[in-house]
Amino acid sequence: MGRKSREKKRKKGIFIPQTIAGWLRNIGSMGGDLAFNEALSFYLDTKGDIIRQMRCFSPDELVWQTWMNIDKFISEDVQLKEKKCGKGCFHCCCMYAHVFDTEADTIMKYCLEKGIEIDPEALKSHIGKTEEDYIGSCNNRCVFLADDNSCRIYEARPGKCRLHMVATEPKMCALDESRTVGKLICINAEFVMAAFVELSYGTLDSSKQAGGNLADMLLARLTSKPPKAF
Repeated sequence: MGRKSREKKRKKGIFIPQTIAGWLRNIGSMGGDLAFNEALSFYLDTKGDIIRQMRCFSPDELVWQTWMNIDKFISEDVQLKEKKCGKGCFHCCCMYAHVFDTEADTIMKYCLEKGIEIDPEALKSHIGKTEEDYIGSCNNRCVFLADDNSCRIYEARPGKCRLHMVATEPKMCALDESRTVGKLICINAEFVMAAFVELSYGTLDSSKQAGGNLADMLLARLTSKPPKAF
């Protein structure tokens, strides 16, 4: 797509998540403007359909439905048969974990219901860290990562965690080594996440969304009024 066409899209206020934008660019580079526009229309139409299907849910219900739909699309995607992720591979659990505020609320309620303790001191070790602070280090373990490297809130893990997949062996994900990791994308699951964000905040403009580092979001909730269990 030419520069003028891209500028026209910007003026119309179309905000496209980074992963989906990359998918569109790849299609455009291979098939030209026509293929790009067809893919863009497919994305917008599909996202619109998902939004209409999930519009009636409460915030908690919307979070759970989003997570379930992401899992469903990933499990049905035959192109993801090469996925190597599994219980105990944990390198991505030492990366920056972005969550939206409603996801954080749901995670807190899940922990309360299941009796899962959250260590405030462990959270504090992450406070104020940016995405760059997590690059090249395995010392920033997620507060929910158990001693056996399994996830203590696997059922209620954030959408970003669900969408992170690789085709290379888990040992290739070691953050302290320079290796090429083969990332996988389930585009339909990405559409679901985009619909969730737009339903929650009315826009895909990241500057107008409520969210942040998992630790920051959880600690803020631990130090405020505890949430009610489901």
